[in-house]
Amino acid sequence: MEERAVVLDRAAPHVRVAVALIMNTGLDPSDALKLARRQIDGDTIWGVRGKTGQEVAVPIGQTLQAALDAAPKHDAVTILASSNRKPWTYNGFSTVWYRFKKKLEAEGAVQPGLTLKGAAAYRGHDTARSRA
Repeated sequence: MEERAVVLDRAAPHVRVAVALIMNTGLDPSDALKLARRQIDGDTIWGVRGKTGQEVAVPIGQTLQAALDAAPKHDAVTILASSNRKPWTYNGFSTVWYRFKKKLEAEGAVQPGLTLKGAAAYRGHDTARSRA
């Protein structure tokens, strides 16, 4: 089983949806965590890259849609929410990701040093596109 599948299979639902969004969009975690629900337009998520300010359209594929559908319900304005049903902070998500990744590494389920950007590279191509 590839590392991406292991991560998605083993993550708690509130973590899985965040990881799936980051892996399947190529967005930086800090950008993904800020996405508001209103930025979903049908089967596309409209976001802005923090480093460049460039608006991007991200198609919602099957893997991401499944994670969004299975995500715990919450009232946060953001697409993603932590276990307390509030928007993730960057530091909070980073801590949860680090601990989860280290656990998987210790079990031999993933190679040491896996990053969200590295996991995103498994997508095969960048699905984000700029607004024309």
